[in-house]
Amino acid sequence: MKKKLIIIVISIFITFMLTSCKPTGNNIHLEEKEFPFHYVTYKIFEKNSKVGELEISLRDSNKKTIIKEVKFLDGDKLPGIGLNIKNIREYEFSKKLILQSYTEREYLDDNLRYEDIKKVLNINGAKIVESTITEFKQQVDNTNVDRKLVLPPDSNLQEGSIYYVLFSYLEKQSNEKYHFYTDLDGSSGYLESYGQELINVNGKNKKNTIKLETNVPVKTELWYDQDTGVLLKKIEYFNQNYILRYEINLDSLKE
Repeated sequence: MKKKLIIIVISIFITFMLTSCKPTGNNIHLEEKEFPFHYVTYKIFEKNSKVGELEISLRDSNKKTIIKEVKFLDGDKLPGIGLNIKNIREYEFSKKLILQSYTEREYLDDNLRYEDIKKVLNINGAKIVESTITEFKQQVDNTNVDRKLVLPPDSNLQEGSIYYVLFSYLEKQSNEKYHFYTDLDGSSGYLESYGQELINVNGKNKKNTIKLETNVPVKTELWYDQDTGVLLKKIEYFNQNYILRYEINLDSLKE
């Protein structure tokens, strides 16, 4: 995944994200196709000002499952941006919930600026990520880059949306504080567990959560509902002056 200012993406998220979700408590087993929800929205804040929205949805068929993240940021409300940003990410899984493809598109004022199409293959035990990345330019030729990432079979590959799917090592219920993984572009990252934390959601609902922190693409704090596995809150630290906070809209939550 190309790392840039977007974000969700939930993304993630990052995200941020593997083929099973087992926080603790009433665990969610994605291999049993029990998803915590099929639609939810988040409000995005910069300081105390709302600057955007995020919509997460899931489509499930007999052959595949698609998770879609749509994020909108208002350029007039973001420092130094000036252009509206729309980011769309789609994760396509097999019925066994193995990631098969990932697509990301980013628009500036409704003009397509960037597209990243990835296919994830498992060949002879190795994990292979094939990417085609295109940057669209108005006055010069578009830029196309093809990449292939080959990882050993024992690698922890980031494979899913942080809004639905956690890391595979959580499935193993490891007691270690730090866990390391490789993202879809080959960068190394970590996930740190901070255990349980009671937080206020929407200013009035107190929820028991599991707090996690990751460093890809930027330092990100994540709070998951301990009982359902739903991501309730996320904070992205781009720098000291630019911090985005995502808060769930509980009224939008649909199972």
